[in-house]
Amino acid sequence: MQLVALISPDLALRQALAQFRKPALGVLLHPVTPTEFSVVAGSLAPLEFRGALVLDESFHEAAFRVAQRSSLVAQETATADALTVSYGGLIAEYTLGRAVVTALQNKGWDARGARVVVAGSGPVARAVCREVSSLGAAHLTLLASDSPTAERTLGALAASTECAARSYRDPLLTSYFMRADLFVRVDPTFEIATAQVGPHLSVVDFSAEPMSRLRQQASNAGATTVGRRDVQAHQLALGLESILSSRVSAGEFLGVLHSL
Repeated sequence: MQLVALISPDLALRQALAQFRKPALGVLLHPVTPTEFSVVAGSLAPLEFRGALVLDESFHEAAFRVAQRSSLVAQETATADALTVSYGGLIAEYTLGRAVVTALQNKGWDARGARVVVAGSGPVARAVCREVSSLGAAHLTLLASDSPTAERTLGALAASTECAARSYRDPLLTSYFMRADLFVRVDPTFEIATAQVGPHLSVVDFSAEPMSRLRQQASNAGATTVGRRDVQAHQLALGLESILSSRVSAGEFLGVLHSL
């Protein structure tokens, strides 16, 4: 069995994954609670770990800093949620944006030509914007607490995507949602009116609630919804794929995470 460290602030998640056994995967997830991230990172190779899954967002920047090499998305966001031990040192990857889109694709959503609204700021929002743009979204609106923050988060994306950075107080918010195909709520404090939810609008919600009010409203309206646990399952699978260099299905983790 190959050892992979698991770093998460979620006690229930740590306990469930510590007991996770799939012989076909050949991996043992070992929960670690770091005090100094550099100490954990420096111990991976000597203790013969293949890498680390870093689900604790408070350590994402530290995970990027300890790596000797990193993917383009990790470089753009200066964050990492997966570290791979190699002969040349640690390799950093940031999978969260891909995890969101992969979870949506598994439910039949297609980014090509889509109109997307993302609410939030920071690396998670940036990674989601980057991913939907690279897959062919036609229009992307990034909402944040103020316009300068939205502009910094949005950054440069594919030329084929028309982009707009707006604040939560923008008077045209209603029109953005009426035309959108997808809403990704990274910031759980942001609220939209019930009238803006409908079967036209797929929803990804990062709220810690198993079923948030937003997702319940969207589901009742007949829309596709994705929750935090769905995204985490795909994040785990993509992180392990990066570390093990082999295909890993998110289905291995969905049942475990939804039982928490």
